[in-house]
Amino acid sequence: MSRYRSDLSAAHERIEKLEEELALSGRPVSAPPSRPPRTGTRIAATFLATATIIVGLYEGRRHHDENHHHVAVEAPTAKPKKGIERPYAPPPPKFAATWSGSVPAVVDVDGDGTMDLVGVVTRRTDGVGTRHVVAIDGHTFGVKWTAGPFGGAGDVPLAVLGQKVVVADDRLRTFSLVNGDRVTDQAIDGRVLDLCTIATQTSPTILVQRRPGTPMVLGADLVLRPAPASARCPERSRPGASRTFEDRDRHVVVSEDLWAVGFKGNASAPSWEGSLLFSIDHRHEHDAHVVRDGRLVSFYEADAGLWRILAHDIATGRELWYGFVPRLESSQLTAFSIEGPYVLVVAEGTLHVIEASSGRYLHRIDASST
Repeated sequence: MSRYRSDLSAAHERIEKLEEELALSGRPVSAPPSRPPRTGTRIAATFLATATIIVGLYEGRRHHDENHHHVAVEAPTAKPKKGIERPYAPPPPKFAATWSGSVPAVVDVDGDGTMDLVGVVTRRTDGVGTRHVVAIDGHTFGVKWTAGPFGGAGDVPLAVLGQKVVVADDRLRTFSLVNGDRVTDQAIDGRVLDLCTIATQTSPTILVQRRPGTPMVLGADLVLRPAPASARCPERSRPGASRTFEDRDRHVVVSEDLWAVGFKGNASAPSWEGSLLFSIDHRHEHDAHVVRDGRLVSFYEADAGLWRILAHDIATGRELWYGFVPRLESSQLTAFSIEGPYVLVVAEGTLHVIEASSGRYLHRIDASST
């Protein structure tokens, strides 16, 4: 503070000396209004004003510090409560939902003209699995109804017979196609491997293939009877399965490098041959194929995470359309088929729906959302 006071005194002395010099020279102390003050006068006035402001700020701060005492306050610490024990809270259950290994059935559930999907979803809680039959609207891809739960192990085959949905493992269960209400629940010898709808002379029936035991048929009266000796369910397409496919009087053989050779009838000479790979693809993995209604639909992983799907005319080998399936891992792929107007890809917890006529990707249905 002493330095500021000495500077202020020196400024006063300088101003007084300048005034004396002006008086001796006979000039007025103040310059006339038309002339600006001399440079020395301006500097002195500016210095004086600045010094006054600095002194005022210093004095104000000192006055505040003398009248206000700052005390450091420690944050309060919560004291532990004694005598209170929290009850044991078990960890949340591990939950997972997956589609059954077979593709859903495609059928018009409510008669509105739109082909809907009916499949089996397995929900697991802490390793314990329960199954539900789920009907999916083919227009909105929302859930129409859910039936269950029921137990069982492994994949559960499903088939539709008229207005009934039939699922089987070690028991044969029947649900209403319209609303999912349970109709029957009966025991069956052996384990059911597959269900499929076959035509008979009287009416459509469901063929029940089981192990051990001979095939059985389930009629409209929901009574099991022995099946004809020649009755078999068509082979379901799975990744890496059959390499020869038939459709009417045509058949095609697919090699491991996706080179296809098409034949007509019993002819020994091929009617066409060519690669099933998309034009820009040079490699593939994890391929699967299915033939239906004159089309050979191929599905393979072209690159890491890029799954290509293509359709070829089985009579000529001409490419009809191509597309892709997003967000799919090879370890999850379990089933692939053409059902009605859809190409269906089952990848554990996800069902991918593709339009069979154009290859347009329609929807992804997560089992956990059903």
